[in-house]
Amino acid sequence: MEDDLEWIQEDEEPLIEEMRAMLGPLDCPEDLADDLSFCRFLRGHGKNPKEAAEYMQKAIDYRLELISRSPIKEVRDQLASAMEVDLNILPRARELLPCFPVRVIHGRSMNALPIIASVVRLTDFKTLEAYGDGARDDFLLAQLEQRWMVLHNLSRKQRRMVKYFEVRDMNGAAITTLLSEGANQLSKIKNILSVVQDFYPEMIHQVAVLNSTSSFSGLFNFVSPLLNERMQAKIKVRATGIPFEDIAGLMEARAIHSLVDVSCGHLSWSHLLLPSGGNEFLSRWLQKGQKVEWTAILEDGPDVLLHSAFLPEDESTQEELAFIAEEKLFLRKAITSEYEAPAEGVYWLCVDNSSSWVNSKTITLDLRC
Repeated sequence: MEDDLEWIQEDEEPLIEEMRAMLGPLDCPEDLADDLSFCRFLRGHGKNPKEAAEYMQKAIDYRLELISRSPIKEVRDQLASAMEVDLNILPRARELLPCFPVRVIHGRSMNALPIIASVVRLTDFKTLEAYGDGARDDFLLAQLEQRWMVLHNLSRKQRRMVKYFEVRDMNGAAITTLLSEGANQLSKIKNILSVVQDFYPEMIHQVAVLNSTSSFSGLFNFVSPLLNERMQAKIKVRATGIPFEDIAGLMEARAIHSLVDVSCGHLSWSHLLLPSGGNEFLSRWLQKGQKVEWTAILEDGPDVLLHSAFLPEDESTQEELAFIAEEKLFLRKAITSEYEAPAEGVYWLCVDNSSSWVNSKTITLDLRC
């Protein structure tokens, strides 16, 4: 898959020329019709120039109409040189962002790619329903245009085909409730998925589904019929209880800290209910020499695992300075721990109930630094 991030290759150039000959002169913005855009369609269609050209023509026709109207046009007008996604400029962002799970992660993947997360537990379909289909669609379509233009600008700057590393964080998500309460909105949002695949190809490098439970299959089965084989191959599912080493293999230290913040930053750790089969996370960004101390007590349930880890920001020191530990917390027996950072980086905690598929647990954890 790393080849997919390379700049336009020599063997692709004549195929792009074939596509241009099929489409003829194009009167549209640069990001829709330069060689890099042609290459995204080409790679997305197995380097078949005829098929790629057919889809690209449909995309250009669709998107020229889309970007000519308000409020999509006003969003694009702000993005000429944008190098990162800013969800706050999207139409009615102040009202709609709290309803949607999408969040920008600060930091990069291990391929140095920008990260977009969907924190499913943040979804509020009931509130979204009240805003109407038009507001929802404008928000989603403007977001697609923004993502496309940011990738275009980053790709030209880095001279490679930059894509997004996407995270689907299922932690704490009530999938059954989501599917029932959000059935109407989900069925309409499915239509947007086909638009992404057909008209905005090769924007996604990989999708990491984290903290998946058995109920995730219901949600995946709902959307998977719309995904082509190439897109499905990019999806990697990881269950709850994922080791820290695996997370560190996906993204850099700052991104781990950012993901924990957007996924779990709203939680109160006083008498926190940990569902059966679930886990919750805490993180702190530490400077070299800074100490962190925490005290945890299990208030309900026989025992629970508590994982801690440290990952330095400087990748060259990670093998030497990274730290991972595990402790078992027993009912009403408090544990206190202290750690001093050997370098700047992220300190990560996970309260892990993934092995208990019957019993929930209640924990209070106080972290100080």
